[in-house]
Order: sequence, then structure tokens, then C-alpha cells
Amino acid sequence: MALGDVLKADLARSLTITGPAGGNNSPGNVQARCGPAQRTVDIVTEAVTASVATGAAGHGGATLTLTASSALAAEAHWLAWNPWRAYITHLTAAKRFFVTANLTGCGVIVAGDETDPYVVHANCAAASVVDFPASGSVQTYNDDLTAERNVFYGQVATELVRLNHIPARDLQMLRPEDYGKRLSEGYGGVCAVFGISDGARWKIYYNVGRNGQGITRQLFPDFQSL
Repeated sequence: MALGDVLKADLARSLTITGPAGGNNSPGNVQARCGPAQRTVDIVTEAVTASVATGAAGHGGATLTLTASSALAAEAHWLAWNPWRAYITHLTAAKRFFVTANLTGCGVIVAGDETDPYVVHANCAAASVVDFPASGSVQTYNDDLTAERNVFYGQVATELVRLNHIPARDLQMLRPEDYGKRLSEGYGGVCAVFGISDGARWKIYYNVGRNGQGITRQLFPDFQSL
């Protein structure tokens, strides 16, 4: 299955994306509060391209899987993740597609012009962010953790703009509360983010799934809520 047959604005199937680990060559860091303490988030700027293998797995083949890997015949921009990192890439017209690792609590920030936006995959690790079990029920813990992460990613975005790592223009964010809006219906435990270029302009989308079914919405340039 060709990548263009999978990554679509109206994708109605679940999507899972994996790929190679990110590097640790950090030009600096930002400070942001997540939980009871100020956290140091290392900035990693990468320009990694990858070939993307497509396949189907789970739920009778309804869940689509994409696996990015380094290759000479690269067709997509790839953005990795690691705990307490903010990975940044600058999309160009040289590639038609963009993919990043699945989100299970991470945040994505997109900013700049549609022709060459910047994309950030940031992480606030769960450990030590919210006290559990003293916080109460599992639901209370999850709600508190989501709230802390939402604030954290907003602070990271502000700092990245202040330090000129990304532009402020047309900035959009995807936070856990955004892709978890329909969690009570079974959607949003895992979120996939991908981009499509028509050769001139980029559009970035996010996808949440449930038992092979998927909901896809636009993240950038015009954010669409679930």
C-alpha cells in the first residue's frame, strides 16, 4: 500500500506510527513546570528523513501501521521523541509526507508558514509529575496528569518562541486534552500525527482510533477539534 493511500485528510481507520529513536545532540534547553517541580527540557533539532513501510495489524487488519526507518530513498520527514525532550524539525517542499511517533501523553506544536512550518514533538514524562495513589482515584490521577501536561506544553511553546527556536506565527498546539476529548467513547488513548504536502503547502493532521475505526482532524494551519 502506497503512503499516499494511507495518509489522507479523511482517514477513517486507526493509525499507529513508529520509527527510530531520536538523537540527543542538544543545543540548549528550556525550563517549564510539570507537576511539583521545574523541569529541564532538552531541545533537539533534527532534519531526519525516512522511508515508511505500510502494513495492517490488529482488529482484523483495520488498524493501519506505519514504520519509519532511515533509508537513502527517503520519502518523509520523521520526528522522534524521548522523555523530557522537545524534538524540532523544519518541513520543506522536498518531501510529500511528515510522520512522528505516536502520542500517549506527548504534545505537538506546529508554527510558521504553511510552505515550511516547524514541528515540535515534546514530552512530559508521567513519573513524579502527579502523586499517586495519594492523589485519589485512577481517574483523578489521569485528570490531574493531563492538566499538568497541558500547562507544560504551553510553557514549552512559549519558551521555544522566546528563544527563537520556532516562530510565533500561526502557532497551533495538540495537547493531551485535545486528543483525549472522546476518551470516554474509547478514542484517543493513542494519537497519530502526520502531514501532507501538495508540493507548495503543508497540512498537519491528527488521528485517534477505537477498535480499528479512526477519526482524523486537521491540526495545522486550522485546528479542528474532535
